[in-house]
Amino acid sequence: MLFDTGASGTLITPSMANTLGVVVVGEVQVTIADGSVVALPIGYLDFIEVGGLRQESITVAIGGDVALLGQDFYGAYGLAINQDSIALY
Repeated sequence: MLFDTGASGTLITPSMANTLGVVVVGEVQVTIADGSVVALPIGYLDFIEVGGLRQESITVAIGGDVALLGQDFYGAYGLAINQDSIALY
């Protein structure tokens, strides 16, 4: 996954959703980086864990070729970004 400071939500790829058994429960309209609005299916994950930090019951959008870790995950933590690392605490 890419750590995306501009993404308010988390996006997983369709293959990740299939592997994890995510059930699509609806659809969301999102504005992407180029300013266009697209519809994406959404589902729920029991949790996401990164580097020992865990977020429970998270809604994810499904689409694209690259997964994005959004503010809905890391927004609950302190954040330090430098030239070659990202630290969540």
